[in-house]
Amino acid sequence: MKCLLISLLTTFFWCHLQAQSEQQLLQNGSRAYEAEDYVFAIQQFKESLALNPNTFKNYYNLGNAFYKQKEYASAAINYQKALELSSTNSDKAAIEYNWGNALLVDSRQKLEEQPNKEEKAALVQNLTKAIDHYKQALRFQPQDFEAKINLAMAFKLWRKHSPLSSPPKESKQAQDKTNTNASSAEKPQKDNKDKDWKKLMQMIDQEDKKMQQKRNRSNKKNSTAGKKDW
Repeated sequence: MKCLLISLLTTFFWCHLQAQSEQQLLQNGSRAYEAEDYVFAIQQFKESLALNPNTFKNYYNLGNAFYKQKEYASAAINYQKALELSSTNSDKAAIEYNWGNALLVDSRQKLEEQPNKEEKAALVQNLTKAIDHYKQALRFQPQDFEAKINLAMAFKLWRKHSPLSSPPKESKQAQDKTNTNASSAEKPQKDNKDKDWKKLMQMIDQEDKKMQQKRNRSNKKNSTAGKKDW
């Protein structure tokens, strides 16, 4: 009986110490992230993940740190894991949004480098995936204005580089997600889709003008314009 009690107490204190250690690692990683020390943040989040691989928070934080390091492929892998473990609509929306950002930023930067035909086709496909992720984010949080703006940016870039002339169709995976929560009677008509795309394009054009005006004002003040924090 005494041996059993000692075993139970040992297990209890080990679990308690492990929980404290995981929390401390998360706090260390978060502080490093805020201080823009993303290398150390990644290290801390990885160690926290090793202690608890079954929480979306660890994968989500790690994905965000990789994103800041411009390691977009690694960010996407962790966002996928985070999405599988997430449970609330707000969490799912945040993950889908950031995942879309990773694909959009990576594709935009590489398209500016004049890729060959095969590379360009792959990047255009990634833009289609980014569009899918923004759509999913908006299904979880329909009023997310930034998701709408970035969706329009992704579509505008897709339209510029894609040989197709109509909006990209949703991937089968995205369609399956939609069909799970919507009946055929709730599917929007083509005319409504066209109107939605036009509204989105108007929004992004307005946003482009605002950003250009900000850059012009900044240049007049001889200050360096900062990159948009996605």
